[in-house]
Parts: sequence; C-alpha cells; structure tokens
Amino acid sequence: MTKSKPTFLMVFLLFFYIYEFNFEVFALPTFITSRRVVVLLLIILLMFRSIAKNGRIRTSLLTNESVRSICKEQLVLQIVLLCYSVLLIMAIGSGEGEKITADIIKYICFSVLPIYLFYMYFNNLKQMMGALMVVTIIQTLIIIACLISPNFANSLDHTFASGETLEYITSHRSMYAGGLSCITAPGAFKYSLGIIACVYFILEQKKTVYLIPFFVFSVVIVMIARTGLILAALGAVVVLYEPIKAKKFSYFLKAGVSILAIIAMGIALLYIFDLGEFFTNRLKRLILLFENGVKKEFFDYYFNGENIGNKYVKINADTFWGIGITSGVAGNGVEVNVDGGFLRLLAALGVPMCSIFYLVFISFVFRMQRHVTTMGVKYTMLFFAIILLAAEFKEYTIYAQYMSCILFTCYALDSKKEGKQEMQRGKVNVAL
Repeated sequence: MTKSKPTFLMVFLLFFYIYEFNFEVFALPTFITSRRVVVLLLIILLMFRSIAKNGRIRTSLLTNESVRSICKEQLVLQIVLLCYSVLLIMAIGSGEGEKITADIIKYICFSVLPIYLFYMYFNNLKQMMGALMVVTIIQTLIIIACLISPNFANSLDHTFASGETLEYITSHRSMYAGGLSCITAPGAFKYSLGIIACVYFILEQKKTVYLIPFFVFSVVIVMIARTGLILAALGAVVVLYEPIKAKKFSYFLKAGVSILAIIAMGIALLYIFDLGEFFTNRLKRLILLFENGVKKEFFDYYFNGENIGNKYVKINADTFWGIGITSGVAGNGVEVNVDGGFLRLLAALGVPMCSIFYLVFISFVFRMQRHVTTMGVKYTMLFFAIILLAAEFKEYTIYAQYMSCILFTCYALDSKKEGKQEMQRGKVNVAL
C-alpha cells in the first residue's frame, strides 16, 4: 500500500510554500522568498531521489496523462498571455508599476512547475490533504499564540516581515487575528486550504471526527477576516449537502454532538478567561457588516473606492486592449490601484484577452472536474474551485501562485492509483 501519512518534510515544505515570507529579513536579496526556496528544494530532493533509485539523475517527465495535460495547458496559456503582454508593453510603453509580464513568468516558475514537483513528491491526494490539515493546525496554534501573547506576535512579525509588510501586519493585529504570513483576506484564503482538507476527510474518507477541526478552523478564519464567514458557510453547505440528500440521520447526530461540544467548550473558555471583549474586537468588522449591510461594507468599497485611494480603469480606447500593468501608472498615463484579481487583469490584459483567460481557465477546471470519479473528491474539488474564484474576485489570487498550483496538483494526484505509481501512457524518460 502507498503511504498516505504526510512526513515532517512534506508539511514543512508545504507550509512555507503557502505562507510565503521574504528572506530580506535575514539580510538576503529581496527576490529570495520562502516559496522560491521550497521550489528549489523540491527540485534538489527529486534529483537526489532519482540518483538513489537509478544511480544517476533521471526524471520521468509527464508521467501521468492528467498531470501532463494540466502542465501543458497551463504553460501554453501563460506563454500566449506573455507574448501578448510583451507586445502590449512595446506598443504603449512600460510605465511604472507591477507589470503583468513579471507575474506571468513567476506563475510559470512557481505555480506551473510546482504542480509537477508536488505531484512527484506526494504519493496520493489523501497524503496532500493530510499535509494541508497539519499545516493549518500549525498555523492555528501560531494564531492562538499571537492572540494570547502580543509579545509573541510582535516577535513573530519582526522576525518574518519588514518594511511595508511589517507595517501592514502590525497595523491590523488589533482588529484581526493573524499568524505567520496570515492575516486579513489574503491570509483567510490561505487558511481556507485547511477547511478544504476537512471537507475532503469528512466526505471522501467518511470521518466525522474532522467536524471538530472544521468547526475550529471556521471560527479562526472568521477572526482572520470577515470573508472567512462566507468560506466557512460554503464549506458547511458542501459538508451537509450529501448527508441531507442521502438522509443519513446518524451523521447529523454525530455532527450535532461534536459542534455542541465545541460550542460549550468555547463558551466555558470565554467565561473563565473573560474573553468577550477580546473576541468582540476581532469580530468588529464582521459586526459592522451585519449592521450596515454587504453593499455599504463591501461592494461600495470594491466598486466605488476612489475616495480611499482605489483607481479603477475605465474602459475606453486607451484601455480596451489593456495597459500591461496590474498596479501603478501605465506607459500611456492610465493609473490603476485595486485589489480584486478580475479588475487587475482587466486593466493589464484588456477586455478581449482577460475574457479569454478566464474562460479558458474556468473551462479547464470544469474539464478536470469531470475526470473525478468519487463523489467525495468531486464535492471537495468543486468547493476548492469555488473558493479560488471567490478569492480572485476579492484579491489577486490566481497569480499569487499557491492556490491554483495546489488545486491542479490535487486534480493530478486524484488520478494516482492507490498502492502504485504506475507510469501511464505519455511517459517520457529524459536523462539530464
């Protein structure tokens, strides 16, 4: 049988791939980040594994038709976008700001390439989900430690952040829960990978005990950002849909007992340690959301936020084909400064190419979804895809690399057969 329990090294690499920090804090060049170091370590580990097995460096490229299709289509799409964006910048000028060309190159190196690396490193989907679960438990413990001890939070921030990042984190700790490279909405989307893992173990592995971490993660993610409430609610719908459909009343009994036990423990802790005001501060923005409504607290800010520094690109002759940057001032003088991925790519690529990108990306996800055979994995991956698209609406998520990489890695790992890692058709051995 193939091993399904994640190793310490797997958890370590996955943690620092997801929760990226800059090595500038260690007086190293700013281009060195934990995610890039993890990718390099994975390449080295797989090379040594090949040497140990074959006596020389050999890599089995595109060993599985699923991972071959994923890497190929992702690579082709990004190369097309790269060529288009280069021509666009040549036509209107480079300007000043964050160029889409740099984001595409980083996506190829640190999202597409790691799909193959993680596929080769993990044995199966269960092992990957187990690693995501442990990673989220570790982050949860860090978040709790930061909530209990401001001194610990301060030391953590000054150890792993600097400059504008440090200023951003420290300015938000009074109203948000946070951990290591995990605070506000971007942190909530990273943390949601643990909820996805819980959904997998509940639905696919039929382990209702994972309702306990699911509930704990749901509470924590709401304190990280109010966006977490939507993510937790979506997870609850996915978890409850199949039992409701199948009329599994014993499941509801177990779920109810587990949730009531956690709530009782939470109330007891609030009473014993007098933490009511403490949690109210962390949930203040969520309370405002309920008091003022979603339109005022979110959509007015998202679409009409010029008064707080947001700059939206209006579609006209200068912007229809794109301006080549996702933030800053383009070569033709157009300025953009927004958070949402859809809006940033609309500005950078223009209406036609941005529409093509999302249509191809979403259609590819749905095609991968059709290849999933078991219902538990199918619901889990659908939930994962919905979170990714919701995250892209709120933040610049796809080109943040980690989430799309893990999504497509999970699709590829689902195609691995339990107990063997046979090489399917399309196998190509390349001697380096």
